[in-house]
Amino acid sequence: MATDRHNLLQSLKSELESLDKGDSHRADGPNSSPAPFQNSVMCITRVSTGGRRCGECLLIEFVPPLFRKEPVPCHHIPLNAFGETVYTLQRVATGQELEETLRTWLQQTIRLLEAEARPAS
Repeated sequence: MATDRHNLLQSLKSELESLDKGDSHRADGPNSSPAPFQNSVMCITRVSTGGRRCGECLLIEFVPPLFRKEPVPCHHIPLNAFGETVYTLQRVATGQELEETLRTWLQQTIRLLEAEARPAS
């Protein structure tokens, strides 16, 4: 279990680093829309050759149960107090607004996981 939390923390840090570099939202082609999480190295269905499913992803714990069977469950993670998700923001926000909301969620989640990992004093 501790290994999963460590892997999750490292993956989120990598995702934030990619976002800061500008490559986290890279689309697959000229007519493709950016796809946070899905178009990153964090996506197990994208990088797996073993037929892994989204249900095995480290991000699934953040997806509300109602949305875990969606085609891209990670796009339904609530990113802020308003419950905005990648899915909803892709429809109403600019790319920059989506990116900033995602960046804030990543930073907050990383801080939370780091605090959980610290030994109690």
